[in-house]
Amino acid sequence: AIGRWAAGGAVTAKSAEEEEEEARQKMLNAHRESIVWFLQAKLREAGTLQSTMMEIRIQREVEKSKSVLYKAKSSNVPSAHSFDAALDSEKSATQEQERVEPQLSDEQMQLFAQENQDMMKHYQDTLDQVRTAERSLIEISELQSTLVANLTEQNEHIEQLVQDSFFTTENVGRGNKELKRASERPSSARILFHSTCAFCAFLVVWDLIF
Repeated sequence: AIGRWAAGGAVTAKSAEEEEEEARQKMLNAHRESIVWFLQAKLREAGTLQSTMMEIRIQREVEKSKSVLYKAKSSNVPSAHSFDAALDSEKSATQEQERVEPQLSDEQMQLFAQENQDMMKHYQDTLDQVRTAERSLIEISELQSTLVANLTEQNEHIEQLVQDSFFTTENVGRGNKELKRASERPSSARILFHSTCAFCAFLVVWDLIF
């Protein structure tokens, strides 16, 4: 617009190319904002689904471990309804152990010890898996929070750019209107220029005639 005014042409508010570029920029900004919103929504859904699945898995592993431990404890420890019954049960178990142990060979004793170690190792591995899953869930939650914060910051930045573009477009339009009004009304500099040119032409003609 300023170039057209300096060249002496008429000043218009906006050209067709400028209006097309402005519309294209608005559409691009709106498209970017919709993409950011869609990614945030899908990220929240994925995070919620992942957290739910991990919680269910951890709960199942914990319940499974508790169930196995309870069964093992129940099968190895006899129940007692009273103190006397407990003493009698312990005495009977001791007598049974003393009666059975001589009947077991060293190989059978080693086999029982190995099975006991394998069972303890299985419980320890299960507990380690639960702890690993819990740490993974915490890390996923932290990464999700970080990504959501970054997307929110990017969305705010895009919104600020959109507002700045609107303000710039408004200022350019206001400037074009001011230039148009200034070009339509005669300025003192233009009047002085034309007066000077007319006076110089009058002097030249005067010298030629006289």
